[in-house]
Formats: sequence, C-alpha cells, structure tokens
Amino acid sequence: MKHYRDRAAWLAVACFVAFLTGCAPAAVVPGSQTWFFFDTARRYPGTQEPLKLQKLSDIRPLDISKMHPEQDAYIVVHPAYSLFIGDSKKRRHDESKYALMNVQFENEARFISETSRAGSILILILPGGYAEESELAESYTAYLNATTLGGARVFYLFSDSLNDGTISTDDMVDLYRFLQQAKVGKVLIGGGYIGRCQREFYNELTTYYDRSRAYIVPEISTISPEDITKTEAAGIVSSLQRKDFTPIKKFIDKRFDYAASIFSLPPRKKP
Repeated sequence: MKHYRDRAAWLAVACFVAFLTGCAPAAVVPGSQTWFFFDTARRYPGTQEPLKLQKLSDIRPLDISKMHPEQDAYIVVHPAYSLFIGDSKKRRHDESKYALMNVQFENEARFISETSRAGSILILILPGGYAEESELAESYTAYLNATTLGGARVFYLFSDSLNDGTISTDDMVDLYRFLQQAKVGKVLIGGGYIGRCQREFYNELTTYYDRSRAYIVPEISTISPEDITKTEAAGIVSSLQRKDFTPIKKFIDKRFDYAASIFSLPPRKKP
C-alpha cells in the first residue's frame, strides 16, 4: 500500500507542476527556477497522518499560565500558500517570479522550524478548508508536520476560507484571550500575502487587540507573484539574497490602507 501511496503522491506533484508550467512535467528543465520549485514540492509526499499541531482553542489555562511572560508571539498567515494552496491552473509565471516564490518559501520554512525548535510561541493561520479543496492537501499536512517539528508551543487556527485571512469570531476571542493570559510582549505577524490575507488578518486582530503591540515582520512576509512584474520580482530576489528586506518593507507600506507598524527581526545567532 505504501508503494501505491508514494506513487500517487508523486503523480499529484507532477500534475501540480504541469499546471504551474503549462506543459508536461518532462519539460521542467533541471537547474531552472521552475525545477527548484518542483523539487521543493517533491520533498513533501502526501501523508495519511493527521495534522500534528494543537489547535489554539484547545489549550488549557494551566498550560498558558506556565508560559514565560513578555515573550513575543509569532503569527504566520497562510504559510507556504504559493506551493500548496490555490488554483494551480492559473499559476503560469516567469522564472523570476518562481525564483521569488522559492526564496520566500525557503525563508518561511526555515523560520518556522527555527522558531519551533527555540520553543517560542508560534501560531499558524491555516487556509480554511484546505483538506477538502487543495490539490496537494496531504502534502501540505506533511509540510506542516515536518517544519513545525512537533513544537510544544506551535498552535494553529483556520481562516474562514482558502482566500480569506480573517478567522471566526469565536477563534478571535480565543486568540485574544490567549495573548492576554500568556502576557505576550509583541505580536509579530508574517506570512502572506502582503496586502491580501495577511492584511485581512492584521486588520481583524487590531480591531480587538492593542494595535501598538502588533507588527508586520518583513523577513517572514510573502508577496503574491500576481502583484508584481517579472522585473520587480527579479529585483526583490536579488535583495533577499543579500538579506536586504527594504523592498519588502516598501511593499508593506504600499499595500496597507494605513501605515502598519513594522518590526524587523534581528539576525538569528548560529548555534
């Protein structure tokens, strides 16, 4: 049975790339940015395992009380959306945009793993209904399980839909209560897309929560390939490779209805 599941997972990824590129998988050229994107998807074959994360609303008050006060809480909206979620039939991009998607994906995955490993508070806002609607739902679950490393302080909530960053009123109440009871310091928001689902979540959160304590983090925020030109994408990739997030900060300012508070993460120290 495992052989057939693995083969089915591989075929699903191959079909996914066929949709992305508008051609047969065999036409994906090794060494191209499209190939790197394809290779990334291949790392996470579909799994029959359930999502190994705790829902935020299921946390016991006693467990919250044990958390160190004044630590920051990280929230990532729709992690890895560009790879696993959405209508892949509409995703036919220039190589520079695939390059940006790949760099953003790698940055985000690395951040999630490092944050989980450090024992920091990390809340993932997952696309609502992805298990039923995403073409690569099982691969997405495998990705989430692999990157979060079973972290004890990694939690999740679902957004209202695949294309909506807001969460239900009940979940927002639970999130607000958690942030208050855990006595967190800053609430640092990443994920994507900037000006889309990320902005929707930020606007909803700051309707209830103190805006002065909520920030958008450029280093873990992602841009939709639909919102930039191929020339802009190439320039952003070049900057990100130099660890220069200035273009991301400018894009955040451009895509918010009003000035969002921005907080840049200091470089992580190597262990």
